[in-house]
Amino acid sequence: MDKDELLIKELSHHTGVEMEYRTDERLCEISVDGHVLMLRYRPDGDDWLYFGVVADFEDEGLSEAVLTRALEFNLFGAGTSAFHLGLFGMSFILSGTVAMDGLTAESFADRLVALVRKIEELSGIGKKRAELFKKLGVFSVGELLTYYPRTYEDWSEITDIADVEDGETVCIRASVHSAFQSGFTKSGKYIAKTYVADETGICELIYFNNKYIDRMLVNGKTYRFFGKASNSFGNVSMIAPTFTPDSASVEVRPIYNLTTGLNNNTVVNAVKQALKLLPEKINDPLPESLRKRFDLCSLKFAIENIHFPADMKSLEIARKRLIAEELLVLNLGLRSLKSHKRTANKNLITVDYSEEFEKLIPFEFTNAQRRAVKDCIDD
Repeated sequence: MDKDELLIKELSHHTGVEMEYRTDERLCEISVDGHVLMLRYRPDGDDWLYFGVVADFEDEGLSEAVLTRALEFNLFGAGTSAFHLGLFGMSFILSGTVAMDGLTAESFADRLVALVRKIEELSGIGKKRAELFKKLGVFSVGELLTYYPRTYEDWSEITDIADVEDGETVCIRASVHSAFQSGFTKSGKYIAKTYVADETGICELIYFNNKYIDRMLVNGKTYRFFGKASNSFGNVSMIAPTFTPDSASVEVRPIYNLTTGLNNNTVVNAVKQALKLLPEKINDPLPESLRKRFDLCSLKFAIENIHFPADMKSLEIARKRLIAEELLVLNLGLRSLKSHKRTANKNLITVDYSEEFEKLIPFEFTNAQRRAVKDCIDD
């Protein structure tokens, strides 16, 4: 019995979860009730790669706590990313490195059990907001870090007001040119208008139902405004563009899928907090030799820049890494499934009741369906 198998037996005893273990020269599996918990694979000439594949343990008698703690262990203990592929009945596919040397079963289990960080533990997220995050499938900090933006706004390309085309989504750099004029529309909506200007022209800004906008945009200060613009015979306007002080502007802004009651800024602030919880140094599930061979960035760079890319090039680098890792995890999962040996069915069919079965069906079987039933019985 090798040290890994001893560790798994101790871990099973410590957690009270029965685990199975099998290994050969290139593949090692740890499973619970036939579902893979952790997969280890070694390519030719490379270090071991560790991947966890966590099934839907709710149906397998494992508590939700163990599932979420496994997620947190992989992410924070090993600095990993998670992929929600939903393939082959697996709820989560996680990847991460595990430093087996010097790791005791107790400390390993403690990390599984203790490193739970619920989304409501972040500042500014109470119970009500946590419920909104849960509607998006985000229950923990780990899941938040793998809740990637659906798209991005490129604020690095500045358009002069004079060059704005009608219906174009643009980013302009302009100074607030006048005080806000406010009032109400015929339908009772609060409306506030002001003008901003750059060296080439003037743009009217219009905001609805925002009574604090005059405090947010200070007369005389310069901002970047992003949104859809109108240009009617040289009169440029934007309705409720997003904005940021020009001095604090970022090049690329993440845009997340949202639900009613949850705005993008809330998600952005939560993700920023989650990123601060990452350790300074993250163990990478992909060995350096593999990253160099395929020109892939580190995991920490990928996680940080998929959420807040320094520029569009950094975003593409992060995407390439995460996509490559996801495909590798999927490939390893397929290898694992193919490597399972077929075993004899314990529930043997001794009598062929296929004709009686067909009579129970409210339609006549085709020959192909009869062959399929026969194949099932033969198996």
